[in-house]
Amino acid sequence: MAKITPGKIEEQYERFLTAWENLAPTKTFGALTLEAFKATVLPSKDARVSVRNAQVVLEGAIENRDNVDDTTQKAMDAVKKSVIADPSVGGDDGALYEAMGFIPKSKRKTGNTRKNSKKETPTP
Repeated sequence: MAKITPGKIEEQYERFLTAWENLAPTKTFGALTLEAFKATVLPSKDARVSVRNAQVVLEGAIENRDNVDDTTQKAMDAVKKSVIADPSVGGDDGALYEAMGFIPKSKRKTGNTRKNSKKETPTP
């Protein structure tokens, strides 16, 4: 059995309400009057409003975080450059630089690779 999604439930109860209000507003179905049905689905409506509000708040919080992270990144870049430029703490080869999560100059690989100068030819 397929699970009914929250969006489908909302779509269905809105359709129920519209049809019932327009075509048989005085009838009772499933031991519920139209007003009783509205009261029954109200918590679903309220929950959806609450979720939408929370999503707006979350989106705002994420945007705010991204904005302040830009400032934080700029400050960290400035500190890193200052540590590199300060010989009293070892610059980019010191313990402070390494403790900040960077690889000290003396521990870096050279980047040199020795490639085989012979080209292998495929055998037929």
